[in-house]
Amino acid sequence: MMVIAMSRTEIDRMSVLHDLVANRINVTEAATSALGDHVAPLGFAFSGGDNLPGQYRSGTFIGLHGSWNRKSRSDCKVIFVPFRDGRPQGKPVDILTRFLSADEKAHGRPVGVVMDTKGAVVVADDVGNVVWRVGK
Repeated sequence: MMVIAMSRTEIDRMSVLHDLVANRINVTEAATSALGDHVAPLGFAFSGGDNLPGQYRSGTFIGLHGSWNRKSRSDCKVIFVPFRDGRPQGKPVDILTRFLSADEKAHGRPVGVVMDTKGAVVVADDVGNVVWRVGK
């Protein structure tokens, strides 16, 4: 049997934390976009500016690092999730793909995703040691 000793201050803090969590649960929304299992979304950036075609000006770019420990790997890629009125709308669109060879060896794995000052998407790749830039 384990016994944990707590001071009155610690108990009060736990009570406040409990109340905060309980209140957040009441306002939490269900997921509006699903990315799938074992995709490891490690970086994302919200689009903006006019350096990209119109359909990519409102949404978020997400770098999916992919799986490494599954028999059938989930692909490493960068996707775009379109937004309308500030919320995800529609299915994700592949932007950068083919990081895996036919025998499922990774040539690259997206890690960080940012938008540069000209509005292009910049992606850091921690396997290929490359920085990709997608834009005009």
